[in-house]
Amino acid sequence: MPRASWRAWEVHGQPAPRHEILALAAGMEGHPDNVAPAIFGNLCTTVMDRDQAVMCATDMSLWHALAIVPENEVSTAEARKVLPATVSLKEAALQAGRAALFVQGLERGDQQLVCAVCQDVLHEPWRKALIPQYSRLKDACEANVVPLWISGSGSTMLAISRDRSQLESMQAWIRKEMDLDSRLTNPDREGLQVFHE
Repeated sequence: MPRASWRAWEVHGQPAPRHEILALAAGMEGHPDNVAPAIFGNLCTTVMDRDQAVMCATDMSLWHALAIVPENEVSTAEARKVLPATVSLKEAALQAGRAALFVQGLERGDQQLVCAVCQDVLHEPWRKALIPQYSRLKDACEANVVPLWISGSGSTMLAISRDRSQLESMQAWIRKEMDLDSRLTNPDREGLQVFHE
C-alpha cells in the first residue's frame, strides 16, 4: 500500500484498513512485533510468513500491567549478540508449547497458568545477564504468582496481574527495596486512532 493512500484516508476522515496499515508498517520496520499492537491494541501474536505479516489479537481487558524500567539501557544489537546461534529441538518444542498455553491463559484470565508458562528458554537465560535486577524481580514475581518477562530486548520488564492492587503492592516494594522506576498501566485496547478537529 503506498504511503500516499494511507495519508489520503486520514486527510479525508475515512477509516484506514488496519491490516493494510500493518502490512505497510511491518514492511518498513522489518517485522510486525511492535507495530501490530500499536495498530490493533491488546496483545498481538505476530509472525512474518513469506514477507506477509500474520497477526492475531488477544483481548487484555482482564489484565493490569506494571512496567519496570531500570536506568541501564540495553540496545537491541547488544541483546541479539548474546543469543546462541541455534536452539535444540527440545527447547523449541517446549517454547512453542509454552507460547500457546500463555495465550490461552491470557484469554481465560488464568493468572496461575500464565505465570507457570512464563518461563522463556530462547532469550531470557542469556539476556537476563544484561539486566542486573532481573533475577531478583523474577523470584519475587514467581513467589506471588505474577507473570514477568523482559520486554523486547530490555531492560524494561513487564509484570501483569488480574488484581491491580497486587501490582500496586509490588510497585511499592520495588521502589523501596530496589529503587527502580515503575509505571502502572492498563493494556491499550483500542490501538491506532485518528482524531480530526
